[in-house]
Amino acid sequence: MKGRKTIKKPSFLIQYLGSLLLVAAFLILTGVIVRANAMSSYSGQSIFWKVNYENSLDSSLVPVWNKKDLTREDIANIRKKVLEHYLFTGQRTKVYFDKELIADASKTAVMTYLADDDYRTYEIADKSYLEDFNTPEVLKHLSVPDLFVSNARIFKSEKRISFACREAYVDRYNNKFIPVACEIVEWKQSVQKDEYNNGTVISSVPVSTGVMVNFNIDSSKIPDGYTYLKCENNSCLGTVGGFEGQDSDTDYVIKEDAYNPYDVTICIKTTPMKTNSFDESYQKEITIAIGLIIIASLVFALLPATITYNTKKRNYEIFEYRRKMTDAMAHDLKTPLAAAATYVENLENNIGSDKQSFYVSKLSEKIWQMNKMVNGMLDFSRSENESFTVKKSDVDIGEMIQEILTENEPVLTKHGLKVAYEKNRVTVNTDRELIRQALGNLINNAALYAKEGTEISVTCDSSKIVISNFAASAVENAEAMKQPFAKGSESRENSGTGLGLAIADNNLTMLGYKLGVKSEDGKFVATVTL
Repeated sequence: MKGRKTIKKPSFLIQYLGSLLLVAAFLILTGVIVRANAMSSYSGQSIFWKVNYENSLDSSLVPVWNKKDLTREDIANIRKKVLEHYLFTGQRTKVYFDKELIADASKTAVMTYLADDDYRTYEIADKSYLEDFNTPEVLKHLSVPDLFVSNARIFKSEKRISFACREAYVDRYNNKFIPVACEIVEWKQSVQKDEYNNGTVISSVPVSTGVMVNFNIDSSKIPDGYTYLKCENNSCLGTVGGFEGQDSDTDYVIKEDAYNPYDVTICIKTTPMKTNSFDESYQKEITIAIGLIIIASLVFALLPATITYNTKKRNYEIFEYRRKMTDAMAHDLKTPLAAAATYVENLENNIGSDKQSFYVSKLSEKIWQMNKMVNGMLDFSRSENESFTVKKSDVDIGEMIQEILTENEPVLTKHGLKVAYEKNRVTVNTDRELIRQALGNLINNAALYAKEGTEISVTCDSSKIVISNFAASAVENAEAMKQPFAKGSESRENSGTGLGLAIADNNLTMLGYKLGVKSEDGKFVATVTL
């Protein structure tokens, strides 16, 4: 048969770690589910935007499939669409018509023209102009664009320099421009109200850096068809993106290579339309989410850990309380029981009649001592009974203290203790029996533990009762003396149960009063706050 398990003292750290594991597991599982749903949605968005842009690119190339000859306007429109496609997706495209390269989106720069309500996309006339941006002061602004909220996270946009064009030569017919003066800008997120969808839209807006790039343009060498434009009042002709794409055919694949209905050879080369993985696109958000899960786990684990710890601690304290009470009762009763057994044994051995009366008196003394201990334990048990009915009446506390001091006068006189007390009439509506027992225990405790030949001071008014004495020995932890079976190390009586202060504390608590104890400079002070 297995023995009863001993209740061990709980550790808050162990409870917290266990709770932390459970909370963290729950939050991680929730995060995994949310991530799986977000990844599924993201995958759907990736497919949607790739198909959408592929269809858009295909529709812009309709002229090459349906015409025998292309006009300059057709070619300009195709170039514009190819560059816009590059701007959104980072996919470079080369279009050949009758073996002639008519459109190319590789390492280049495009300007979205904003002036005069003429919203077009212009390609830089000569890629050599891009070298003017290849300086340390300018390149420090090189970044990955985040202009298009709907798809910016999806496509692997190539690094670029953004700038606002202040002066330029523009060829509207061929959709070309030659930059003259530009200012480097940085893109910042902006939250704007969406009037149509009753919400907000996050977009990116150019912010001035004050870094100007001036091109050494010889106006006499500008080709025909270009018009000089200059913005006024610090505005700009358009927003320009300088892309840092590859300028090699090694990464191009042939998307289309065939003849159109007019037997014209058509060749379309593209680079892969690269997309970011979910983790790449939402790296910042994932990092924040992980941080929040860690913080939330640490915080939320406190509640269940605290509840579990307090429950186990309470069970442990009850177990320890019962164990200590049993040990104390056995220890206190063992001595008088052993002495009584000895006296009984002597009486049974027919000792002389001259000693019978002595052993009988001693036996009676030990029985009285044990009876006193049992009564003390019963009083303590009653003081812990929350269902005990308190019967209140008007009680003269000053008179009651005087009566208690008179009852303790033999003990006080025996040990040369003086009492400083000025009788004061203080009437309190309380339970006479409980308050008398509490005050009696406090005064008796002072008599037991006071240093011989010293003075016990008692004061009483309508707000508090203070009982103080010079202790026979130092008390390191005065509050611990209110625990059951706690005894001073040098009491002059060994018949005490160590329950006096505990009973007083319980009684006063039932009455709505508070008992405070402290030990300072060798003086033990008990204060009853009424």
